[in-house]
Amino acid sequence: MRSRFFGILLAIVAAAVAAPRPLHAATIAVTTTTDELNTDGDCSLREAVRAANTNLAVDDCDAGQNAATDTITVPAGTYTLTVAGFDNTAAGGDLDLLDNAAVDDLVLSGAGAATTVIQACAVEQLTTGCPAGQGIVDRVLNVFDAHVAISGVTIRHGRAGNGSGIWIQQQVTGGTALALTELMEAIEIQILAKLGYANPYLITEDANSN
Repeated sequence: MRSRFFGILLAIVAAAVAAPRPLHAATIAVTTTTDELNTDGDCSLREAVRAANTNLAVDDCDAGQNAATDTITVPAGTYTLTVAGFDNTAAGGDLDLLDNAAVDDLVLSGAGAATTVIQACAVEQLTTGCPAGQGIVDRVLNVFDAHVAISGVTIRHGRAGNGSGIWIQQQVTGGTALALTELMEAIEIQILAKLGYANPYLITEDANSN
């Protein structure tokens, strides 16, 4: 009788240990308008993007979840990119939004297009590069093989040969999707699609206000 009891008890404990934990998508709240990648106890937009990309906590940003849709909330404010660099990890330059295991990788949600502004430079740089100390000479967002939804923001003042507002790169079939709602001001969107890593084609579209 005792052995039967302990057998049942062990079965219950084993089932409890083996039961999968529910997967909760991460909400990563941006808390500063400063563009930075450090450990000073806040969560910048760049750090939030890195947390979502790497599924690791970055500074005070919560870790993203690889198999669930992460949401980055961006409060009202002007977010000027100032960390220079050229990479595909969002460590410097534009903000690279990368693919994870989830079908829908990321939601980038601002407080409203009139109040949340993400910009590569403090001034327009259509004809000349961004003045020193006022931002970066680069696009704003690079969506790389990811399914992303962006809403409630203004994206502006980028400068790049391809997609000065948002550059969408697809290197695997069906790898990239972008949903845009409630955007303000004209932004340039360019899609670079490489189906099976061959024969890239370009689609350029201007997305205007509202």
